[in-house]
Amino acid sequence: MRRARLFESEKNMLTYDMEIEALYLVGDFGVQTPGTWDALDKDAVRYQGEFILDRKPERIVPEHMEQQCFPFFAGKMILEKEIDIPDAPAEISVERKGVQEVKVALGNQEKNLLTENEMTVDQPAGKAVLRLTLTNNLRNMLGPHHLEEGETYFAGPHSFYKETCVWNLQAHKAWDEGYCFVETTLKLKG
Repeated sequence: MRRARLFESEKNMLTYDMEIEALYLVGDFGVQTPGTWDALDKDAVRYQGEFILDRKPERIVPEHMEQQCFPFFAGKMILEKEIDIPDAPAEISVERKGVQEVKVALGNQEKNLLTENEMTVDQPAGKAVLRLTLTNNLRNMLGPHHLEEGETYFAGPHSFYKETCVWNLQAHKAWDEGYCFVETTLKLKG
């Protein structure tokens, strides 16, 4: 154990009599969060309260989706809405937080917005269905959730342990029992 505290290669050879495997619920459901939400730095929010499994909501607003039954959501989500396309030239602009990629489908036009945030609309004026496929990352599912600072850009094994252990050489004084989540928001302009 002493050598494991000094050398990472020794630490990586440690084994345990019993390991606790992570458990993930997968399916078509939502998670109610009837507690309180507080804004934090770095586009994060902290939740204090209980989590209740429930039905997935039929409609959501694409702002603060983590507070609309999707606090631990990771993966893809599809949002659809009928819109009026104005006369050309038209453009759709996307502002996002916590969303890595947005696939925009409008009529026969489709574009993945990964590094870009705009799409020129090449459709005739009139009504059309706008379909957005959002892909986010694993941060809200895997954490770390309990750092007092909230969102961190320097997460490591120590970020997941409150108590002193071989992975965390000093007990966390900056620990919060609430859950920190990254804001999941999408705003469209155009």
